[in-house]
Amino acid sequence: MKNTHEHTTKTTDKKIVQELDYFKREAEKYASRNKGLINVMMDEYTIRLKYEEQLKNHSQHIYKCKELEETVTSLQTLVSDLNGKLEVALKNNNSKVSTKLDVPLQSEVLL
Repeated sequence: MKNTHEHTTKTTDKKIVQELDYFKREAEKYASRNKGLINVMMDEYTIRLKYEEQLKNHSQHIYKCKELEETVTSLQTLVSDLNGKLEVALKNNNSKVSTKLDVPLQSEVLL
């Protein structure tokens, strides 16, 4: 009976060792997968940060371009207004010059 008990104990011990080896291998597999998953997640995070920074820079560039477009439009309007005022001033100046030229000629005729 002692022999049977020892045999059962050895068999049980052997099964426990086999199960422990199995769980150890499974744990190593999961650890390896988790390490790979962690690396992938870190790579994804790094890429996401890079593209978020590029998106931020692109948005700032678009904002600056819109500001420049508004400035150009404003300057074009200002130039157009100034051209209109210049034309009016030139017309007024030409008519004053004509009038001034007529006056001295008349005074010369009177002499």
